Amino acid sequence: FNRVYDFDKVQCGSFKSVTGVILRSYFFPFLAISKMQKLQGIVLWVHDYASHMEDCFHVGGYFRMAGYAFCGIDLPGHGRSEGERGKIKKWQDLVNDVSNYAEKLKQENPTLPLFIGGQA
Repeated sequence: FNRVYDFDKVQCGSFKSVTGVILRSYFFPFLAISKMQKLQGIVLWVHDYASHMEDCFHVGGYFRMAGYAFCGIDLPGHGRSEGERGKIKKWQDLVNDVSNYAEKLKQENPTLPLFIGGQA
């Protein structure tokens, strides 16, 4: 079960928010349990207000075992992203950041279904 996390396999990157701050992105590739298993799609996970993506890596393990790649961004002011800690000026900015990142994922993976999930 420890293989599910594969922290050394996470691909970290950056993504510019609508407010101009740099957000940390995380992408865990699909984890094939057997040679017959195929990639089913991508899950974009949104962490809650008092959290960050590294708190959600355990959730990604379940999706990866089920045949999905797992990814997300640290929202502004959370985790390893820039921005004033815990301060959100406009909620619509967060919605736009997630929407823009989803669009980026769809452009990079046009043949795969994309699912957005999260926790609160």
